[in-house]
Amino acid sequence: MTARDQGRLRNVPGPKPKKPRKPPPYGQNKMFFYDGHLYRRLKTDKGKNILWAWDVQNEKRVIFTYSDYKRKHKKAYSTPDVCAILDRARDKIYKLIAEGHIPEPVKVGERKNDITSRARYWWSEEDIFNIQQYWVERIKAGGRNIYVPTREEIMVLLRDDLSTIYRKDEDGEFVPVFQA
Repeated sequence: MTARDQGRLRNVPGPKPKKPRKPPPYGQNKMFFYDGHLYRRLKTDKGKNILWAWDVQNEKRVIFTYSDYKRKHKKAYSTPDVCAILDRARDKIYKLIAEGHIPEPVKVGERKNDITSRARYWWSEEDIFNIQQYWVERIKAGGRNIYVPTREEIMVLLRDDLSTIYRKDEDGEFVPVFQA
């Protein structure tokens, strides 16, 4: 063991290691849907009631009134968010897209001439419910009996409202009741 390695083992004052950043709650990123188009929020001036955004699909900067944005925007969810909400692996979701069982969500970041570029999917709430509905129909049609979150459970996760009410059923078991 060298003196350098021994110095690492001792409690030597110095910069503290950075804590890993905690990811924001589902849908709390700068991406959003407005009238079916995907946008990235650039800057907000609430006093002037203006929001600047980047139209990802048409690649141009646009301006919204902030009040319209608050009323009409819908959250955009990344693929890891969707996987966590639906409790499924990313490969399973990509397989559904490749086989054509669900429509492809908005794809961002793929460059035509770059082989190494990686695209990223952005999902709307409707896309998430389409995946859930596909699995429900598949189970009803005689597929494997796997756990699929109910529509109400998904709505609770999407709305960040984690207050769940439980009630007793006839068998004496507690069942979650969701307010949508």
